[in-house]
Amino acid sequence: MRKLSYGFGICVFVIFSAAAYASTGFHRLAMYFPFAVALGGAVLSAIYLITLALEERQSRLPENKEGLAEMRRALVYLGWFLGYILLIAIAGLVVASVVFLAAFLYREARMRWWGVLISVAGTLLVLFTISGVMRLYWPRNLLGL
Repeated sequence: MRKLSYGFGICVFVIFSAAAYASTGFHRLAMYFPFAVALGGAVLSAIYLITLALEERQSRLPENKEGLAEMRRALVYLGWFLGYILLIAIAGLVVASVVFLAAFLYREARMRWWGVLISVAGTLLVLFTISGVMRLYWPRNLLGL
C-alpha cells in the first residue's frame, strides 16, 4: 500500500511541477493564477511525500485488510476528481464547480442542504470575483458555454 501512496504522491508532484513550468511561458498577467495554484500543489505534494517517509520510518506495520479498504476509498476520490475534470471539459469551470461541489459535499461530506448552498454560493462569489479582478476569460468547453 505504501508503494501506491508514494506513486500517487510522485505523480501529483510531477503534474503540478510540470504545470508550474508550463505556466511560466504564459503572458505575464495570465501566468499568475495557474503558477500560484501549481506551485501550491507541488509544495503540498512534496509535504505529503515527506510525511509518508517519516511515517514509514516510525512504524513498520505489515499490510492488512485495512490497506484494501484504504485503496477503495482512494479510488472513490480519484473517481470524483476525474469526474470533475471531465465535467469541466464538457460544461465549463463554473458549471462543473457548482455541480461537483454540491454533489461532493452532499454525498461524501454529508453536509446539510443549507451548508451546501452556502458553500456553492461562496465558491461562485470567489470565482466571479477573481475573474473580474484579474480579467480572466474561461476557456470554451464542449458545450460552448
